[in-house]
Parts: sequence; structure tokens; C-alpha cells
Amino acid sequence: MQLTRENDYAVRIVLFLAKIDRSASAGEISGVLKIPNRFTRIILAKLLQSGLVTSQKGINGGYTSAKPDSTLLDAIVAVGSNIAINKCLCEAAGCERIEKEKCVVHHALTALNELIISELRKLKVRELAPGFLLDYDSLSSDAAGAEEPDAGVPVDADTRCVQVATPPLGGGISAVATTSA
Repeated sequence: MQLTRENDYAVRIVLFLAKIDRSASAGEISGVLKIPNRFTRIILAKLLQSGLVTSQKGINGGYTSAKPDSTLLDAIVAVGSNIAINKCLCEAAGCERIEKEKCVVHHALTALNELIISELRKLKVRELAPGFLLDYDSLSSDAAGAEEPDAGVPVDADTRCVQVATPPLGGGISAVATTSA
């Protein structure tokens, strides 16, 4: 399973809004998180529809965190993604090799998939937000968005894996997110 860029951005937006504990414009979110402005607005619309963020129009308007007890799983699901480590685990997909009920591989992957979902459900936004963007104060909040969405994130050029410097939370699974080439 590989989280999409949209999943990653949704998680980052939710964490950012929880961290700053105030409203922020789509432009500020885009600039600070280095997410293209258009994509930021699309993701914010989905997060708004799911109830994870609220919005207010006007001069002091913007987007705010609506559910401090939300999880990373909530943010991923809000943008319309299913968590499935194999195609056969998607509800609509079937296995062209054997019936799911008889497949030992399907059962093993189902258990692993459920573990991943359980761990994502344990990662609370309110617990992760304080450590998110520790250098936020030094970042420019008036940027209009970045063309290179992963600028500033150390990437291993051989594997295209984002280097994660934080220890796993709660003694659970640690993960490395891959980026698309």
C-alpha cells in the first residue's frame, strides 16, 4: 500500500490547522505546507465536507480544525481513499485466481490490513500536532504555494523514500512513505 500525495497533504493540512489553533486561509496553508494552491483548495473542500475542518468567510475567515480527536485514518478516508494493501482487499475487486474465502494469502493480507487501519486509528491529530512543523515560526506564511510540493523534505534518491526522523508512536508500526518518481 502506498499513500497518495492527496492522502499525505490531507494529513498535513489537518495537523497544521490543529497545531496553529486558529483560522488560516487556503493561501497560507498552501504556502506554509508547500502544496500547490489549487490542490490545497480541493483537499480543503473534501476535509470540509467530512467535517474535519470548518470554514468561515470574511476578512477574519479561513479554515480551522473542527475535530481535535480525529485520527490520521479520518484524514485519509476524508479524501476518499480506501486502505488496502492488495487489490483483492477492495470491496469491489475480486481475485482472478481463487475465491477469497479459500485463499490463505487473502486471509493473511486481511489481518495485516486490519493492523494498519488499527494503527492509523490510534494516531490522534491532537497528539501529533504539537510536534508537526517544529520550525513553523520561521516559515513564511504569505507564500502562494510551491511548484515542487516536497521541497525541504529529505528524500533518498535511490529509493524515493521520505526519510522519517521521528520514532514510532505508541510502540506501533513505523512506516516510510514513498514518493512517486
